[in-house]
Amino acid sequence: MTGTVPITGELYLRDYMYINSRRVRLLLSQLANGVPDKVQTSWQRTSNAALAVGGISVGGNRQKGEMASVDLSDLEFQTFEDAAEQVGFLEDVSTEAAKAKRWKRGVVSRRLSPGRIFRVSGPLRIVDTKITSELLTQWDAVLGGASQGMSVRQVMGMMESMYGNSVIVRAFPAGVDQETCYFSGALEEPDSNHFDRAGALTRYGTSALPWTLVAQVAAATPRDDTTPQRAFSNEAFVVGERLDRVKLESLFDSLLRFMSDSGMIEAPPYPAVSVIPLAVYRAVSPFEGNFDWGDSGDD
Repeated sequence: MTGTVPITGELYLRDYMYINSRRVRLLLSQLANGVPDKVQTSWQRTSNAALAVGGISVGGNRQKGEMASVDLSDLEFQTFEDAAEQVGFLEDVSTEAAKAKRWKRGVVSRRLSPGRIFRVSGPLRIVDTKITSELLTQWDAVLGGASQGMSVRQVMGMMESMYGNSVIVRAFPAGVDQETCYFSGALEEPDSNHFDRAGALTRYGTSALPWTLVAQVAAATPRDDTTPQRAFSNEAFVVGERLDRVKLESLFDSLLRFMSDSGMIEAPPYPAVSVIPLAVYRAVSPFEGNFDWGDSGDD
């Protein structure tokens, strides 16, 4: 898709992997007092050439008014991104988030408080256990269950417990070797939000590749060095003969934090940041100048 940004007029061409259409429209409507459906542009031009219109020759000076309509349904995200950045609701943090020490000191999580919208470019990985599970099932049937170690059914059960039916994107602006410094979030409605779930694995592979992620912060986990509770005990939430719901909920929270810290659930531990992806894309660069293919003089 090519076009111009409605506000700045800047020419762009992008390859979109994913757009969260519902959330983008909701945010854009707040910035623009509604979501525009189209833009109409009118202009006048003067012509000295002879024209043939419907078999009638027309010559001499002539001024003609024209109008063109542009459908903005495919430009909603770019319109939102440009507008939000201009009024200060969106910030590019690619340079700052590329430094691991800023993550480990808590600077990234303090800057990106919940609700804030940001853009970051760098290595990004896609994890889709539904497609992986389907492929494993197919190959297990072909191989007749002749797998080594854990059975395919066990692997699938573990993946389903950890990821469910989600598609997870994980961005590593400080590099994939900095395994605790990342943004992660599940794609909302991946089957209906400009995301080709079936083709993503074969098209983009499994390695972390350079992408741009625009997202809204869901939660920045604070640093907590206390040891979370790992087991139930009715003494923790029973007071006399009464069930204390507040203490019970605190116990649930402690158990979930233990599961998060141990990687059992998708809830990024400190210093990682949980996000709601709004879009994932990469820029398409134009061809510039002459290119030396390096085979001058070869047949």
